[in-house]
Amino acid sequence: MEKKLRYKINAVIESFNVYTKEITKTSKVHNLVVDSGLEEAIDNGLSNIGYMAVGTNNTGVVAGDLELGTEVQRNSVSNTNEGTGIREYDLTFTFSSGESFTIVEAGLFNSAVVSGSIMLNRLIFSGHDVDVDNGVRVRITITLA
Repeated sequence: MEKKLRYKINAVIESFNVYTKEITKTSKVHNLVVDSGLEEAIDNGLSNIGYMAVGTNNTGVVAGDLELGTEVQRNSVSNTNEGTGIREYDLTFTFSSGESFTIVEAGLFNSAVVSGSIMLNRLIFSGHDVDVDNGVRVRITITLA
């Protein structure tokens, strides 16, 4: 009997006011495991995936993508076990005075260094405006079936 492994990746993106914690916008999307991410998952599972990045380029996602279109911030992230075959990556991004972006893309990576890192997935979504007063939280849930 042939067995197949399927990835189902969903993401929830929330903009919020950093002072009141009020959620001002929510987006829910499905996204693509890119070719390099699929190879990484086959070789190492999710054990090396420990960074999430956000960016400002909403060019369509293709399987051959190696990085975000225009990355503006990358931080370390851990996954939590949400049940058999389910892992969740949850990270809040905040920004400094003078920084202002419309965040439209995110992805998971194996390294803090942009050059040469392996991207697991890439997602694009409707813009979330961020600055010193407004942050963005990205939750990516990966289900293996």
